[in-house]
Amino acid sequence: MGHICLASRLVRRDALNPMPSDIRGDTMGAITRKDIDTAIAKARQSGKRVNLRDVDGSGRRDMPETGLVLIAGPTGTSRWTYAYRQRGTTADGKRHPQKWVNIGRPELMPVDEARAEVRRLKAVVAEGRNPLAEQEDAERQAAIEASRALSLSEAARRYLENRSTELRPSSLSSERMQVNRAVAELQSVAGPPLALGEVTKAMVANVVDQHRTKPATARHRHGAIHRLFAFAVERDLVEVNPAMGVKTPKPPAPRTWKPSASEVEALWHAAEEIGGTRGRFLKALMLVPLRLSEMAELSPSEVSGEAIELPGMRTKNGDAFRIPLPIDHRDIFVSDNEERVFQLARTGPFSARKAVVAQIRKTSGVSVFHFHALRKLFVSELAEHGVGDVDLVDGLLNHRQAASRGGVIAAYQQSGRWAQKCEVMSAWERLVAYAVEHGRWPRETKTPNNVVEMRL
Repeated sequence: MGHICLASRLVRRDALNPMPSDIRGDTMGAITRKDIDTAIAKARQSGKRVNLRDVDGSGRRDMPETGLVLIAGPTGTSRWTYAYRQRGTTADGKRHPQKWVNIGRPELMPVDEARAEVRRLKAVVAEGRNPLAEQEDAERQAAIEASRALSLSEAARRYLENRSTELRPSSLSSERMQVNRAVAELQSVAGPPLALGEVTKAMVANVVDQHRTKPATARHRHGAIHRLFAFAVERDLVEVNPAMGVKTPKPPAPRTWKPSASEVEALWHAAEEIGGTRGRFLKALMLVPLRLSEMAELSPSEVSGEAIELPGMRTKNGDAFRIPLPIDHRDIFVSDNEERVFQLARTGPFSARKAVVAQIRKTSGVSVFHFHALRKLFVSELAEHGVGDVDLVDGLLNHRQAASRGGVIAAYQQSGRWAQKCEVMSAWERLVAYAVEHGRWPRETKTPNNVVEMRL
């Protein structure tokens, strides 16, 4: 009698708490090879993903493993997965969300092996562990181990390929130069071939120390290595960025030199003596304050009758830029070929900066000459002669926003002031011509003539 009562209790309990339909005894069936092929074919035909649980197969009812799911994609790929919830609760007292662990591919892992793997994972979950987190950690460690065999040169190639979609051509060229030089110097420390994972903090410090007498170069090397390894860490190729532990070199002291009027005279005459494309190039930079790369890569299509017009992809700040041409020296900008106004190299882009600077210094006698000083000269002498205002002159350098043009003023003042820019550039051309002729600036003359008669 007691036995009958116990059985009736069990039945009543089952009736009150029925099992989910996907695991009921009357519907359970193990996945068969035919079920797998059917699911894959259905996914391809419908163009939608198909999920097939082990308990929904057509095979024997005593074989399926709950939680095992075959996911068939519309492209024909498929994989075994295991769905579970981690034991316990989250920090806010809620159940952990359901998670999925990829087990393998059915063409490589038979269903019996997949079931065995699910049973193993269930045991892991029962211990309070998290299989997905453990799998991700294992994959991360495997990637790091694989990176130890990845060469530093190959990592640099991948990094530069990634940056090629983000940087302008001139910036990419500079980054490629810095990264390749940093890689070469790291390899010289340890000896090639050097694997990515073998680079240490001490190696980075050694490379930086090689340039202790050249702060700018040391800073460039450190920055290139830092960016390369930041890319590698982000992609789990290495765990640590070795440049992080090396102090960033201080920036070099700003260059304050700019040519005097007599040095402008010497530089102009040197340009005439050098002649050819290099001579025209130097004169162009003395008359128009473009950046070196902007002038070196100037194409015929960017030079019109009265102005130079650069697209945003060619400027440092990414903004399109237009600047007037010098009225009396437009012949300087006659193109060498269809690709460049100044074809400074035999073929391709300009790369012999040091050689050209050395030639200019030797020919002119201006031993401290560097190209960027010409932009400083432009701003300084216009201010000394009272030509233009700060915003106008700064705009001719294509600075996106000077301090004086910030905030509300920048938002509302959108005028290009083209007429005033033309007047400033014309005044600058006359100032340079005066310095070349007299070896001094008009402001240095006791009885200055009217070389710069306008005030803006």
